[in-house]
Amino acid sequence: MSLCPNERLIVASELSASVVAHNVAQRAAFTGGTENGVRNFDTLRTAIAVCVSCNCAMPALLLIYAGIDIAGALYAPGTEYRATGDKFKAWVSQFMVAKLGKAVTADELWGARCGVVHVYGPSSNHPLASGAPQRKISYVTFTSEKEKWAQTMQELEKVNNGQPVAPNSFVLSVQELAAAFDAGWNEMLSEVQKDAARLATFEAHCDEQFENMRLPAL
Repeated sequence: MSLCPNERLIVASELSASVVAHNVAQRAAFTGGTENGVRNFDTLRTAIAVCVSCNCAMPALLLIYAGIDIAGALYAPGTEYRATGDKFKAWVSQFMVAKLGKAVTADELWGARCGVVHVYGPSSNHPLASGAPQRKISYVTFTSEKEKWAQTMQELEKVNNGQPVAPNSFVLSVQELAAAFDAGWNEMLSEVQKDAARLATFEAHCDEQFENMRLPAL
């Protein structure tokens, strides 16, 4: 007998402690309040893993895009700790786009983020900075399905006077997006430790993040 979604969630949640331990072991270590802040962020990474494992695709996307907002704000130079579209896109450009291995831009991911966060769907009215048309996103939850989607779109590509017209859509699997975000987060932590000025700013942002939220280190 297969498990219902709620039962799968319970089983996945029981594994969360080991997932947190794995997340801590694979990333750069910090000290003091910064380490506590990063450990609390590890719980967000764990929540993403739980959602993905339970096939809770939309909650996983919400957490991924919110996580990028947070990571962008933490990594950005300057004293102001605030999430913005520019910080989101700068972080994605540096730490995520190459890991996705496809022609998707930071601007398009920002539009995707706005669609998921604001209307809980893939579409967004966010205009691209380049002025290009906003491409539609098809989210899938398994790599095998992603490949089928890509093949189908290629087969359905319209032809105009013998010239192929590029499809105005692209496919992202929730798994590949989650993996790219997690790898980007770990790379960011390593980069932070290489630059003393960046590390000081990152530590200040961590302190500000948890100034009014006292959570125990996990």
